[in-house]
Amino acid sequence: MRKKFIVVIGLFALSLSACGAAEEKNADRTVGDDHPQTKVSGSASWAYAFVVWNHGQTYAISDEAVPEAEIGRQIGEVRRNVSNMDSIAVPEGEAIQPYEKQDGDSSLLKEGSKLFELTGTAVDSAIVVMNGGNYVKAARAE
Repeated sequence: MRKKFIVVIGLFALSLSACGAAEEKNADRTVGDDHPQTKVSGSASWAYAFVVWNHGQTYAISDEAVPEAEIGRQIGEVRRNVSNMDSIAVPEGEAIQPYEKQDGDSSLLKEGSKLFELTGTAVDSAIVVMNGGNYVKAARAE
C-alpha cells in the first residue's frame, strides 16, 4: 500500500513538472494558422500610459485636462502604438529583440494621435496629447 502511494505521488510530481515545461515552451508561440512562420514575444506590460517624444524622452500621460488656451503648436504625432508588444511579429529563426523606444511610440494613444506644446512650459517638462477627444497633459517621466 505504501509503495502504491509513493508511486502515485511520484507520478503527480512528474505531471506537474511537465505542465511547467509546456507553459515555458508556449512563451514564444506561433500566431495564426495562415502565418505559421510568424512568432511573437511572450509578454509585455507597462507601468503607466506614456508617449515618447523629444529625442527619446518618456512622458507619462495624465488625466489632467488642458484648456484650449494652453495648447501650443503641433509638434508631432504618435507613429506606433506599443500597448501590446506581443503583437509585433518576428520572422521565424530570428531572435526576439527587446523593446527599443522611438519618438512617436505610445502605450495608450492610437497611431496618428497629435502631440502639442504646452504654452508656457518647456517641451523637456511636459507636452499636450489628444486622448479620446480630450487634450491632456503628459509630463516627463524620466
